[in-house]
Amino acid sequence: MEYKIWKKKFKNAQNQEQEKYFACKTTRVTVTTAQLIEEIVLRSSFSAGDIKGVLAEINTSLAIHLPLGHNVNIDDLGTYSMTITSNMIDSPADISKLKIRGNRIVYKPASSLLKLLNNIHFLFAGEKQTKKEQE
Repeated sequence: MEYKIWKKKFKNAQNQEQEKYFACKTTRVTVTTAQLIEEIVLRSSFSAGDIKGVLAEINTSLAIHLPLGHNVNIDDLGTYSMTITSNMIDSPADISKLKIRGNRIVYKPASSLLKLLNNIHFLFAGEKQTKKEQE
């Protein structure tokens, strides 16, 4: 995985401005649904239409369950859930003044995917790869 160095300015405890640097992942490729379908077709006996249909149905199921407050767990992939937010009120008696809205859709990866984090090779984006690193 390639990364680059980013600079961030912040104020320390003494309210003095400081600069620090940190690593940030670079993304050169975004894999599309069509590419994923093509890869899965090559590794399985499913047709492209089968895979596309299943993905569409997963999307439909998420659209049904998440607004109901359900978490949706897909084995070996992870769990999807929805969060909400609202304005603050002074007491529970003011419940009619609450303005609640959906805030985010959250994805928590399955533990099998999280294990991938332990085996990542990092490469500074400013350096060229050797032939051995490309293999």
